[in-house]
Amino acid sequence: AFIGYRPETLESFATRFMQAVIEECSGSDQEIIWSDIQYGYDFLVLAITCQENLNTGLPEWMIVKAIQGDDALYVVQKAWKNAPNDVELDGWFEELKSFIVCGKNNDYSMCS
Repeated sequence: AFIGYRPETLESFATRFMQAVIEECSGSDQEIIWSDIQYGYDFLVLAITCQENLNTGLPEWMIVKAIQGDDALYVVQKAWKNAPNDVELDGWFEELKSFIVCGKNNDYSMCS
């Protein structure tokens, strides 16, 4: 959690985050997979591929979810050192659904 951090937009945060990754890679691909509102809060999910991490010499694949809360930006990520297969990706995308923010924008029972 980045307490007190409110980027202008989640897309501007994503751009800065992806730029930081690009600087650590010999080559990379990145994209915003989707953005939406979940339980009253804006979120987006990024996919980033790093052909070679300059610190480790290994490739890296990442899926990142960022959620803008009331008083913080919340980020969760999963990274693989080998290309994830469809089962691994599907499992992680399913797990990402469970990462939510509870606050003044919602009063869902799961937030009690």
